Amino acid sequence: MTSMFEQAVGAQKEEELDRLRAEIEQLKLTQSNGSGEPSFIQIPVSQIMALRLPDNLKQPRRYFDPEKLAKLRDSIQKHGQVLEPILVRRAADGLYETISGERRWRCCIELKIDFIPAMVVEMIDETALEVALIAHLLSEEISAIEETDSILSLLKLRLGQTFEEVKQFLIAIKNYQSRGDGAELVEANGDKVAIIEAVLEEFGLKVSSFVSNRLPLLNLNPQIIEAVRSGEISPTSATLINRTPEQHQAALIEFSKTATKTQLQEKIDHLKHVEQSQRINPRDVVDNSGIIMPATQPQSDDDNSGIIMTAVPVQERIYTRLKSIRRRKSLLNDQRVQEHLAQVDSVLEKIEAIAEEKGISLS
Repeated sequence: MTSMFEQAVGAQKEEELDRLRAEIEQLKLTQSNGSGEPSFIQIPVSQIMALRLPDNLKQPRRYFDPEKLAKLRDSIQKHGQVLEPILVRRAADGLYETISGERRWRCCIELKIDFIPAMVVEMIDETALEVALIAHLLSEEISAIEETDSILSLLKLRLGQTFEEVKQFLIAIKNYQSRGDGAELVEANGDKVAIIEAVLEEFGLKVSSFVSNRLPLLNLNPQIIEAVRSGEISPTSATLINRTPEQHQAALIEFSKTATKTQLQEKIDHLKHVEQSQRINPRDVVDNSGIIMPATQPQSDDDNSGIIMTAVPVQERIYTRLKSIRRRKSLLNDQRVQEHLAQVDSVLEKIEAIAEEKGISLS
């Protein structure tokens, strides 16, 4: 029984691989129209828009890294045009919708380039999304979260199931392959197993590793993963925010929308220091017996990001600020900065002298 099942899966898997490879080849946009000339036309940038899909079908790409967009924009500006055609479909209202190449189109808008080369194809919603997903998955710039999300979306389309059904079936396949559990369910759905294994293999993945290492990436706090899917924050920022206490996450998401990764990390570091300092309120008084006498009014402050901060001990503030300064090499090259750091060094020597006075070793 198992041997026959594996042979059937193998044959269907090869068919699915051939189909996927053919689609990937189409995405290379190098087809000819029969005359030896590229089968693309120049389309007014103003007549193009992002792929529009019904509510049950989600666009695969929503977050566009500003730095990578800037590099692409500079490259297009240098050449004065887009060299690789984008893939679009003609919509019912006469406009063109991007299936592959949305970043190039967005850069043309910013650069006020009037026309862009494009291949025009006829595609229904499901096919357009499927091709867009494959194009997204082929991108070298895609993050692990985006890739995982897109693979699940592709499998959802191929299998005709919901996201949750796809996840549960993936887990069932893994359990069958590792422990032999659920043989009846898996063997009765050999065609679906073949599709899943073919899609994953095309992107260098196996069911076991996808279930163990990739599905957990989507277990981020719901508000965080939704911010990634809606394009409000980057996957990298999402991972950083997910490591913070839940009460801070909404404010950090809002802060991250306009902050760099470095700024977000500094904000999170600051929060950690604040939480540590809350064990002893900076306004608390320690009497001669070492007993902490609580302050009558705890101090708090709002840093305008929506995160309530308590006062941070001066030593923590100095540590955080010096750490930030050390990372800015261009700042350290400024002679004025070096002079001020020399003054800080002098003050630290005085503190070390006090430690020596008290017999406290700093080594």
